[in-house]
Amino acid sequence: MQSIIKNSLLVQSEHFSEFQTRECKFYQVPDYLYGWRRASNMTSFLGAIIVSKVALNDPKYHTSKVDYNELGPASIHSKQFN
Repeated sequence: MQSIIKNSLLVQSEHFSEFQTRECKFYQVPDYLYGWRRASNMTSFLGAIIVSKVALNDPKYHTSKVDYNELGPASIHSKQFN
């Protein structure tokens, strides 16, 4: 898989600049997603889950069960991305 990505995605771009990175890192699927390890048809979804877990790890983006039970789906809209 790494060689396929290296040969097809990391070839020199026409729009390459000094600000674009040319590195691609591979990580293992986290232990909490163990049941999804063999789901190759869901790789983009798994990638989005992992990126969102890293990017949105701030508690201000979380909705607790208590908040959801009190406000319902409207509790999701109370979280603002500033």
